[in-house]
Amino acid sequence: MHPHDPHQGPPRWQQGQPYQQPPYHPNDPHQSPPQERQSNNVLCLLGFILAVLGLVVWRIPVFDFILAAAGVVLSSIALARHEIKGLSIAGICVGGVGALLGLFWSVALIISVGTTYT
Repeated sequence: MHPHDPHQGPPRWQQGQPYQQPPYHPNDPHQSPPQERQSNNVLCLLGFILAVLGLVVWRIPVFDFILAAAGVVLSSIALARHEIKGLSIAGICVGGVGALLGLFWSVALIISVGTTYT
């Protein structure tokens, strides 16, 4: 007998998952209901909110950079976890713009303070 006899069907290793979860019976007191997979988009939303706040307060020298950088980091983590892709990319972009604006503003303040007192 050949291991791949067409009359026997596919080989045993191709027949599917051998350890599947048994079907749910609502009247069985020893069985809990199946858990629905809930999407956890907290990182995505928090990253986007922090990125927008970092962009809004771009004239506060250090605070804006911290907010924008935190927004970029959280949005990147959310993107890696395959959460809301569009909002994660938007958080990365907005946070990057906010961080750059804050960095340029901080450098401009340092240069202006340095030239004012010399």
